[in-house]
Amino acid sequence: MKGSTSAATTLETEKPPLSRGRFGDVDDRLDFSRTAECHRVNALSQELRSVLSPICREAYFIQQALTVQPAMGKREPVTRVDCVAVTQFGVFVVDSVDWIGIISPTFNDDTLSITEEGGVVSNRSCPIRRLEPAVVFLRALLEDFHCPVEGVAVFHRDDCIVNPSVPPSLLKPDELHHFFRVKLNRFINQRRHFVDIDGIGMQLMAIG
Repeated sequence: MKGSTSAATTLETEKPPLSRGRFGDVDDRLDFSRTAECHRVNALSQELRSVLSPICREAYFIQQALTVQPAMGKREPVTRVDCVAVTQFGVFVVDSVDWIGIISPTFNDDTLSITEEGGVVSNRSCPIRRLEPAVVFLRALLEDFHCPVEGVAVFHRDDCIVNPSVPPSLLKPDELHHFFRVKLNRFINQRRHFVDIDGIGMQLMAIG
C-alpha cells in the first residue's frame, strides 16, 4: 500500500482540536533540501523493508514523509517524519539521524550527550522527543484500532556510536531486526489481537 489522498480529518466537538497530517512524495511535496533528504528517506525505507519482510512476511507497509502541522491555536513547529512503519504488532514512527560521535544518556531523559572528535562534549534534544507530535497525532487518529504507536530513531552514520545504556528506541541500523523481533514477541506474549493493518492503511491514506 502506498501513496496518499487528501481529505479532511474530523473529530467530535468535545475533543480538543487535532493536529493535521499528510503523507507525500518526498520528491515533490516536501520543501526540504531535496537531494539529501530524499536519499535519506528512501534509504531508511529500504532498510525497514529489508528488516520487516522476513519478520512480517507481507503483513506490513511503510508510508514515507509524514508532515504534522499543529492544531489551530497551538504554537508548535511543523514536524516532519521520515517513515511510518505499520505492522500487525504496532505502528512505528521512524526517523533517520545523522549525528556524529558517541551518543550517551544524560540525567535528563529529554537530552542526549554527544562526544565528538577531539573530546568536545555537547547536549542535544533527544530525537524521540522531536517525534512526539507525530506519535501523539497518530495515536489520536488510530485510537479505535487499539494499536501501540511509538517513535524510533536510527543513527545511520558509521562514525556514530550509540551507548548501550540509551533507551532501546535509539539504535543503529543493524539493531533494527532484533528491535522488531522483541516488539513482536512482547506483543504476542501479551495475548493481544493483531492490528488491522488494512483498516489503518485506509485511515492513513485519508488524512490530508
